[in-house]
Amino acid sequence: MKKFSVLIILSLAIITLSSGQKLLTLAERSNYHYSNDYPATLRLCHALDSISTMVHMDIFGKSSAGYDLPFLIVDRDGLTVPQQIKDKGRAIIMIQADIHAGEPEGNDAGFILVRDLITNRRYVQLLDHVSIIFIPVLNADGLSRLSPYNRINQNGPDIMGWRANAMNLNLNRDYLKADAPEIRAWIRLFNQYLPDFFVDCHTTDGADYQYVLTYALPLEFQLTQQQYDWVYTTYLPYVTKKMYGQGIPIFQYISFRRWADPTSGLVLSAFNPMYSTGYVWAQNRPSLLIETHMLKDFRLRLWATYYMLLHTIEAVSSTADKLIKINLQADKEASRLAGKKYTLQYKLTDDTVHVQFLGKQYHIRHSGLTGGNYVVYSDTNQTITMPLWNKYQPDRSITVPEAYIIPVQWTEVIKRLLAHGIKFYTIEDQYTDSVFTYRFSNIKFACYPYEGHQRVQSFTTEKVKTGQTFRPGSIIVPIGQRAAQIIIHLLEPEAPSSLLSWGFFNPIFEQKEYAEIRVMERLGKQMLEQDTLLGHEWTQWKATHPNASQWQQINWLYQHSPCQDPYKDIYPVGMIYSRQKLNDIVKKFCYSSK
Repeated sequence: MKKFSVLIILSLAIITLSSGQKLLTLAERSNYHYSNDYPATLRLCHALDSISTMVHMDIFGKSSAGYDLPFLIVDRDGLTVPQQIKDKGRAIIMIQADIHAGEPEGNDAGFILVRDLITNRRYVQLLDHVSIIFIPVLNADGLSRLSPYNRINQNGPDIMGWRANAMNLNLNRDYLKADAPEIRAWIRLFNQYLPDFFVDCHTTDGADYQYVLTYALPLEFQLTQQQYDWVYTTYLPYVTKKMYGQGIPIFQYISFRRWADPTSGLVLSAFNPMYSTGYVWAQNRPSLLIETHMLKDFRLRLWATYYMLLHTIEAVSSTADKLIKINLQADKEASRLAGKKYTLQYKLTDDTVHVQFLGKQYHIRHSGLTGGNYVVYSDTNQTITMPLWNKYQPDRSITVPEAYIIPVQWTEVIKRLLAHGIKFYTIEDQYTDSVFTYRFSNIKFACYPYEGHQRVQSFTTEKVKTGQTFRPGSIIVPIGQRAAQIIIHLLEPEAPSSLLSWGFFNPIFEQKEYAEIRVMERLGKQMLEQDTLLGHEWTQWKATHPNASQWQQINWLYQHSPCQDPYKDIYPVGMIYSRQKLNDIVKKFCYSSK
């Protein structure tokens, strides 16, 4: 059927390529005017699968519009079962392209690289220690919405895909909330193969500079010490030297401290787990974000991506044993987070370093259209000494519980845990207990939707202990598992992309019962007479709300009365801090572990 010997593969592939046949990408065929569309992507997947025992094509899911999502497994021995690959001692690299389908370099570069890996005797040796999962298109909906107008700031190709999927969701904001079928399918694939290194290929927006390619890697506080040492003392020096040696200088992916103002200095961003590369570090794995520069021509961007991918594979291949071991150790450390302090959010400090930045000369021009100013870059290169803000410090931290307990009625939350492959116990018998949780105040909501949700913009938390009854079907989520950081970022409200921040718990902030003035007139007077502290708070509140309506005043008193809803503004997710208590509950009330 498919499958030939390696020697036949090599000669056949060389003949095929020289005759410009089916293994050429659309970029190569069109002299870089076009990138692979969706049909070309599928054709290349089938073509590579058909000529080599080292390449296997499969489908890992469907897009929101029903398109198949293909991927390639590249393994020296043709292995496709994750454990068999790992038993060979090979590190698994996952490479992802077209999550933003208008940023296409990773698709073409990835196919060319796979082709070279199986046809070039020098490159094929890298597969002794590495296997590759290549996802050429994650956003198949966007790749099927081609237009020359989709990214008007970008220098080629002539037509390109759309940023969002058919539901108008930006998939690179969906990794924690997992609304899109593409991301839920991706998470299943990730958990199945559990790669040792992950790469996501993008194209920038924004300023002009000399770099064809910038990159982002996890920062120190996002990795274990061993992983951090490997990334910054082994991996990064190797790829930097290789890229500069080929005349492709690279730099960290940065933004200006003030938007569109080069004089404000540079800022290094820390990606949280709603993004692909942030999600991967929360899964205890190092990741690489590639951002080629939109104003460089498509050919340059494609080949910069190609060589960054190639040198990444070289770096991982040469240290595969070490990387595998430190990743397994990271899994163990994550599973032991219970009882430890964990920082949910970090903030940028005022500390800076000065860097030599390969920039462009620019000047400020006045806009006759808007009346404001904007930056215009010239073609003249200049090296600029600029301040870089790259130091972070803890901002919000918690003590990690032994487990979280989620009532059965919060089905959408439980579905998200299932989507992430989180292990949990299911309560069989009704269970009533006092558990720790949070009470919220000063709640503010975003005034516009974001990625299909009304987000909770800010709030204040207070740790409280409340009595709750957990019905059968409620779940207990132990922290003692390798995905502990994902659990924390999903369920701790102050985590930057928690399910609460995305609005999954918004009903708890809604008042459902009220009191009429004829009732509160009498009850309110009694309350104020009997409770001097409440009377003081009432006086203060009225002083700070001089324009409060009669209804608002009555409702304030109602909310401070025994008649108020005791569960309003109370987080329904409980926290168990005692391991012994956790064990007792599981033994007595739970019947299964998912």
